[in-house]
Amino acid sequence: MKLLGSVIIASVAFLLGTTASEPAVISSVQTGTTTLGSGISQANVTISAVTLARSVLFFGVQEDNVAPVNGLVRGQLTSTTNIAFNRADTATSVVVRWHVAEFASGVTVQRGSQTITADTANVTLTAVDLSRTYAIISHQDTGATYGVGDFYRAHLTSTTNLELSKQTGGSTGAVVDWQVVELTAGGTVQRGDLSFLSSDASKTAVISAVDSTKAFLLASWNVGGTGIAPNFVRGRITSATGLTFDRADTGTTVNLTYFVVGLNDASTVQNGNTSFLSTETSKGVTLTAVTLSRSVAFLSGKGYGGSTSANADNPGPGWFTADLTTTTNLQLTRGVTGSATADAAWFVVEFSNKSVTVSNAVFAFGTRPLNTWLAADSSVLTNDSPAAENLVGKISSFTDGADTWTLSSSANGPGQIRAQWSDSSATGPWNDIAAYDSAFAIKTGLASSGTLKLYLRIQTPTSTSSIYQHSSVLTVTAQ
Repeated sequence: MKLLGSVIIASVAFLLGTTASEPAVISSVQTGTTTLGSGISQANVTISAVTLARSVLFFGVQEDNVAPVNGLVRGQLTSTTNIAFNRADTATSVVVRWHVAEFASGVTVQRGSQTITADTANVTLTAVDLSRTYAIISHQDTGATYGVGDFYRAHLTSTTNLELSKQTGGSTGAVVDWQVVELTAGGTVQRGDLSFLSSDASKTAVISAVDSTKAFLLASWNVGGTGIAPNFVRGRITSATGLTFDRADTGTTVNLTYFVVGLNDASTVQNGNTSFLSTETSKGVTLTAVTLSRSVAFLSGKGYGGSTSANADNPGPGWFTADLTTTTNLQLTRGVTGSATADAAWFVVEFSNKSVTVSNAVFAFGTRPLNTWLAADSSVLTNDSPAAENLVGKISSFTDGADTWTLSSSANGPGQIRAQWSDSSATGPWNDIAAYDSAFAIKTGLASSGTLKLYLRIQTPTSTSSIYQHSSVLTVTAQ
């Protein structure tokens, strides 16, 4: 900063926020099972009223049919109180297990149905932030055997375009139900594309590091040939920075798009892979206890698909319903074994109902002297969730963009500051912030609707070379 005597000709500021400007908070999860029996092409399921723009549908299927015209089911929230499941024909029975997650805030959903008249259909969206957005699709189709026209990929090609595509060949006329989910708070999304050559059994992808206890994976793909085993892909988060996609057989090309959703609030994710012998149709998985009214279960492959060794033209061995039968049990069930093994890569997400609001978004200290403790500024934090919560904070680097001050918990210095917080008063007692981007506990067990006044102050550097305002972001997270 430019100096005039010992006065800084600029200002320093904290920009205060929660995990994001509007916390992602789950309102409720409804779940149930419906059956499209013989002779039924559409099942309408009545649910308690939800806000469509903040609600997401997840579902899985159990089926035993070689014809896509009977086995492919699309699902969509068609009103505030209705889910519609559709297929093109009615010769056999299909079981659907569904979850509807409604959020009080922090999530925005666009949805629609698109008839496919060519290899690619483009859907115009209201602009989204691609770093926070993922897509879920399901579809119905005609045809007697599974091939090119029966597998669709959802690809966000721009902030305003969703591309739905199959590879060249196969019939057109499929109807795709789509949901585009934007996390306006509480998470980030990484997306990417992979292509399998006909000889590739597996592919990997490198991603930015995620916490596997707070991340889930969804993928969709199109294919270049017929069959089940070469066209069913299992996707897994196999390390903090790695994804693995594999299939039980080769022989077709596959173009795949994935979304890795990282949740940075108090949500939790459990994941795993469950292998099925050729004789097994249902298996239970023991979970760490979840709250059922806030939890959903699904598979990585379009929400219901795993990989399978099935060589016959029947997807039933590789399609699963995921049912949370108790707080500690996930039941994975397929409609038929087909004398085929299978692997089901699953995710169970318990969404957060925690949030905190702040009364003052900016702690502005103005133009101040060097080597000085600045008078404290404050904000009131309010627990606006229905349960007690713990508040945790962290600050980003004080920077002007080109110059960054270091942070010490014991002394200021040239280009170095101290930062402190208090929940008592503007005069302390004070707690040092030890490091940038490092969590510190502000409050444990703040009751629902409870408030806490948070005070912040900094000690300016003894000297600095930058002429611009230095700013830092304080993030307060409810856990």
